[in-house]
Amino acid sequence: MPIRDGIDIRELKQAWDTVMSSYDSFRTAFCHLEDDISPFAQCILKPRDEFVKPAWSTYSVGIGHRDYNATVERACRNAETQIDIGTNASHISLVTSETQSTVVLSMFHGIFDGGSLQILLQHVTEAYAGKPVRERTSLEHIVHHYYSADPEATTRF
Repeated sequence: MPIRDGIDIRELKQAWDTVMSSYDSFRTAFCHLEDDISPFAQCILKPRDEFVKPAWSTYSVGIGHRDYNATVERACRNAETQIDIGTNASHISLVTSETQSTVVLSMFHGIFDGGSLQILLQHVTEAYAGKPVRERTSLEHIVHHYYSADPEATTRF
């Protein structure tokens, strides 16, 4: 996502950190279980836990490095090595040059659907403008419903 001229990068990073920490999906880690029906446990970490702060990598394209797009591609490849389903399912990269800047958000497709991306971007824009972060619907009730289901009935279904 290209960054417009005049944007304060430090404040933009703070807006991303604040919004992503408020989403259950970005605070989710998965633990392996010995269970035939549910081989993973979904753990939603508390927003105040330092563990949930989004991971960032920064890339600067110098004067001698004219291929900005190659640096963006490298940021995408490197993000794949930073993402882990058991610890941090997303990664943000910031690529800057003298003439342009880009934010690259990388994540497991299972934690966030593409249809919600526009909502996420709107929330980041609002946080950057100093508006309070909107209250998100918690996944807690869905997780509780899932684990309170009858395992035998689920298997038969």
